[in-house]
Amino acid sequence: MDSHRNITEEEINVSLKTPRDLIKADLSEISCTLCGENFKNIDSVIEHLVEVHKKIYHQNLRMKPPHGILGFDLSSEQLKCSVCQKQFRFFKNLSVHMNEHSTCFMCHVCGKKFISDHRLQTHIMMHKRTNIFCKHCNKDFKTVAARNYHIRKEHNEAPYKCPECSESFTQYHHRLKHLVERHKVKKPEFKCDICGRELASSGGLAAHKRYSHLKTVQYPCEICGKVFAYKWIWQRHMDVHTGAKNFECKFCNKKFAKSYSQQMHERIHMNDKRYVCGICKAAFIQKCSLKNHTKVHHPEADLSKL
Repeated sequence: MDSHRNITEEEINVSLKTPRDLIKADLSEISCTLCGENFKNIDSVIEHLVEVHKKIYHQNLRMKPPHGILGFDLSSEQLKCSVCQKQFRFFKNLSVHMNEHSTCFMCHVCGKKFISDHRLQTHIMMHKRTNIFCKHCNKDFKTVAARNYHIRKEHNEAPYKCPECSESFTQYHHRLKHLVERHKVKKPEFKCDICGRELASSGGLAAHKRYSHLKTVQYPCEICGKVFAYKWIWQRHMDVHTGAKNFECKFCNKKFAKSYSQQMHERIHMNDKRYVCGICKAAFIQKCSLKNHTKVHHPEADLSKL
């Protein structure tokens, strides 16, 4: 405090009463500065300080963990969770992952869990936001993510700009593909260490492990008992029970329960015959139509190659 004489006592008290977040610490090497003994985790060193050296340690019950310290193993290029040893490519993803190890602070709207009250309150503000309008057509949305998806899809706005040239893209993975193929940028590797499958993103890799290997099911349907590993699939499934049709054809205003059904229907209006028979060059709007055509007119053809 002698080095920061400009900080008032009142400012210190306010900071202690309303901590912005947990302290972050590298747990690659933990040792007691009083006796030199080494430890594997924060809980062990705190227990050692209290019991062996009789130190007083104040814990904050408004946080999880209550000692207010988040431990990260930064000893290698792959960032590792000190609780479950799960590895991440980016520190932000690891920090967000730490929320999964807490049950103290839960959002009453969507059920997401957080390690501190501050993180929960920041998240809740997303649910309270109103007047989220599209800047092109003034359509209202419940979330920022829904609005941004609408802008990319309906107004062809491309927020992902290439740092090497003037091209822009509507989706992240389209820009990544462009960088790899056009500018010879080395593609990031998101490879599953269990089955070897390569994924397009770190989020995709985490979801793949959870669904394919860990079999972690998080979203059950209370009506029919089916369970889902992804929230968006669960939400789409719930429309089957409610009968909701939230996707409307922009040509004839016909409504559909699924966005995929809407897209397939709109191809009829656009006469989008993208599926072409490799034998007689007949073209079709839907892939199932091409398969039926092949079965009838070219029974010798291999349908698995369509």
